[in-house]
Amino acid sequence: MKKLFALFTALFLLCACGTLCVAAAELPLAVSGDVNGDGRLNNKDLGLLQQYLNNWDVEIVPELADVTWDGKVNNKDLGMLQQYLNGELPESPGSNYNDAAFSPDSWYLNA
Repeated sequence: MKKLFALFTALFLLCACGTLCVAAAELPLAVSGDVNGDGRLNNKDLGLLQQYLNNWDVEIVPELADVTWDGKVNNKDLGMLQQYLNGELPESPGSNYNDAAFSPDSWYLNA
């Protein structure tokens, strides 16, 4: 009886752990500029942000759309995301967030 209980316990733990691991692997990463929250920076994010700024009824992730960390989602965020997607920025928006020397204005080529 003890062996049977141990076997069922081991199977239960294996199934539970496997389910948790699979679920965690399917979650997208939070990336600054990922306006729709799908884990990727692409033109879908740019278009959605443009629609949001033009007062369309769209859903965004405001914390990820504010790539300049100024507490607002505005055209500065749109410009930074556009520059990144055009290959004009060395890194993705938000990658230097913890850098003490970082200034959001440094992302703009003509700042």
